[in-house]
Amino acid sequence: MKTETLTIYQILEAASRVTGTPVKVITGSRRTTELVFIRDACFALSKDYLCKTDQSISRALGRERSTITHGKKRHEENIVNNPFYRRLYNTIKNEAKLTDTDA
Repeated sequence: MKTETLTIYQILEAASRVTGTPVKVITGSRRTTELVFIRDACFALSKDYLCKTDQSISRALGRERSTITHGKKRHEENIVNNPFYRRLYNTIKNEAKLTDTDA
């Protein structure tokens, strides 16, 4: 399965390729709406496709565990209600070559 070798950093690299935003900026401290969307998508993909815990995602991204949990909640709202976010999430998922059969 693809997810056995995929890492959180590879999801960040896919997000960087899709958005043109360097990984260092994605993992940085700026909180613009676009960066929050990118991070939330990366959190959700790491959780859903890599089966990572909030704790392991937070360590990999230098965030508090509660930030990951809150980002996952925002993801659940945005994936349903925000077409821009939904397209971004799906584009990153496709770029990282994640499929629903991997989940």
